[in-house]
Amino acid sequence: MAKVLSLWTLIDWIADGLTWVGALPWSTTELSGLGVADLLALFLAGMMAWFFGRHIYLSSVIRRTRRHIPLVIGGQDVRTGATAGCVMPHNHGHKLGHYHKGGEKEVKAAIKAAQKAKKDWAATPFEHRAAILLKAAELLAGRYRSVLNAATMLGQSKNAFQAEIDSACELIDFWRFNAFYLQQLYSEQPESNDGMWNVLEHRPLEGFVFAVTPFNFASIAGNLPTAPALMGNTVVWKPASSAVLSAHYIMAILKEAGLPDGVFNVVNGDKEAVDAILTHPGIAAVSFVGIYDMLRVERSANGAFNIPEFGTVKDKAQFEAMYAYSPYHRVKDGTKYPPMLFLTG
Repeated sequence: MAKVLSLWTLIDWIADGLTWVGALPWSTTELSGLGVADLLALFLAGMMAWFFGRHIYLSSVIRRTRRHIPLVIGGQDVRTGATAGCVMPHNHGHKLGHYHKGGEKEVKAAIKAAQKAKKDWAATPFEHRAAILLKAAELLAGRYRSVLNAATMLGQSKNAFQAEIDSACELIDFWRFNAFYLQQLYSEQPESNDGMWNVLEHRPLEGFVFAVTPFNFASIAGNLPTAPALMGNTVVWKPASSAVLSAHYIMAILKEAGLPDGVFNVVNGDKEAVDAILTHPGIAAVSFVGIYDMLRVERSANGAFNIPEFGTVKDKAQFEAMYAYSPYHRVKDGTKYPPMLFLTG
């Protein structure tokens, strides 16, 4: 079956390549002068232009279209009026658009929405949660592929090849493999002897998950929030301020795939937003990618705990409660690592 599928895929690719070459304005004289090697080179060039040309064309469209990216709270677009620019790292003078920034008010609304959605989402059968992620993977593998690749090329300075590997191939794999791993995890049950039935029940965390995603990989930005959500958790997601554009399209894909309102809540922002999230008593875990040094905890003169990148946790009891929760408890050279459950990539 795999060989048959591969054959039909190859035939489809050849047909697409020939269509592209046939559409060029060749004259009879020019074609008659081409050898086999020339035709093969033309075909390969046609295939590459057809595949990667879509990404490049869409990137030019997005480049000319200035977007105003809102927060997403409880399934609703929220515009605060406090904005920052989306710029291309390779051309700081060109703005791709603006994104709205959230503060303490929006953070509280996002957490409230996550808490409201938690009960129904946790009770949703795991195969239904997996189906949403698989649908998102199909959308990304299809008509959203070039869109997200183009946004990644512009917003994160990647060429067509790098974007295809990152925002398309790797993220599709993340979503499909995670759905498979979820099924595998749920199928692992303890043995039962005669007259008894032992069952292992997987429950989501007691609280919401705070996802902090990096600037450099769109695939990681799409994986860090969805992995805990797949297990029944609701998420407050803060994308890197320099990668808001690709995160905007990832959220659009998930919404179209059927993600219920409130399961994902996107809060773009800076230190004010992060402080409000980290000090909330309902936080259960932080899903992030980064080195432990980035999260070292320092005690300031006024007794507050400063967490670089995230902000300041002012309440000592809250910090110690979060810190004690961590299975990754580390102390090195007087530096404490890290509070809460840290789900690192």
